[in-house]
Amino acid sequence: MTEEQMKATIRGFLQSSVAGDITKALSFLTDDAVWVAPQGTFKGIAEIKHLLTWNNQIAKDSKVAETGIGIITQGHIGVIEHKLSGTTNGMKWEIPATCIYEFKNNKIQNLKGFFDTLALAKQAAKGPFAKMVVKLVVNRTEKGLH
Repeated sequence: MTEEQMKATIRGFLQSSVAGDITKALSFLTDDAVWVAPQGTFKGIAEIKHLLTWNNQIAKDSKVAETGIGIITQGHIGVIEHKLSGTTNGMKWEIPATCIYEFKNNKIQNLKGFFDTLALAKQAAKGPFAKMVVKLVVNRTEKGLH
């Protein structure tokens, strides 16, 4: 698989995923694909379909945009730095993300996704108690940095 084919596959998978075209998104994956996400590990097409369906139900008008390094490939690995955004329960959100893709037979076999869950929590916190809890977590995680 060429570097350009890998990049096109990553872009196609992401664009179809956020557009809600689950059938097309799944077509980029091997049957035994594994997706490690902040929400858990999803093995095989059925579990990944469940994750994609859930993502599209809770995150309306999702978008993805390449940022920073964009996509870098080496051998059978591709890495993308991007920004995810959308609306959940009326709340607009935007978070940085990085994903690592491993390819086999011209398809994605393994995907590891990382995004800033703390940034998401900061945006989601509504009301004084929720904001206080998030602030406490942030302060604990950054203790000694500032």
